[in-house]
Amino acid sequence: MSTAAAPRHRRTRRLALAAVQAVVVVVVLALLAGRLVLGLALHPVLSDSMRPAFGAGDRLVVVDHDGTDLRAGDVPLLRLPDGTTRAHRVVQVVRDGGGTVQVLTRGDANAAADTWVDLRPGARVPVVLAVLPDLPGPAGADLRLPSAREVAAVLLALLGTTVTALLVRRQLRRAAGPCPRCEETTAPTTTKAQTQPLEEIR
Repeated sequence: MSTAAAPRHRRTRRLALAAVQAVVVVVVLALLAGRLVLGLALHPVLSDSMRPAFGAGDRLVVVDHDGTDLRAGDVPLLRLPDGTTRAHRVVQVVRDGGGTVQVLTRGDANAAADTWVDLRPGARVPVVLAVLPDLPGPAGADLRLPSAREVAAVLLALLGTTVTALLVRRQLRRAAGPCPRCEETTAPTTTKAQTQPLEEIR
């Protein structure tokens, strides 16, 4: 590799590394924001009661939603009076004057509706935002969104790695001494008088 190509190669490598680090930080921050601000979470599907929309083995991306704003057609994740939690489609909503909302859901593949659920003002309910199809094998076995603690740990690890790399780079530069280019640019230049013939100086 030529001397001119070496600095260009190093600069390209540094830019690529910086781009990868930036992408990682953006993804981690997006996950943290989604987890903390939007209440994003993954919920596994255990039955086929919502076929063909989704079925057992799929995973639901849910986001926190105001329970009093539910409409027919939404698919909330509700705890029914019998203690079970189901992600079924809203088929009827009844609102009273006090702000309490009664919601009736039913699985798309079920003939009978579920039990009515009462939601008081301010209740937060996870609502299905997207469906992740079942992934065969180990790839889909442990699929989940990281917790806020895990995201914070990753951010701290990235910050510590970046600071450590900068400190090591600084120490290596100090140990190597001044670079030849720096010495060339700071070397004293030859004056006009020094380049003139001796007879002219006299």
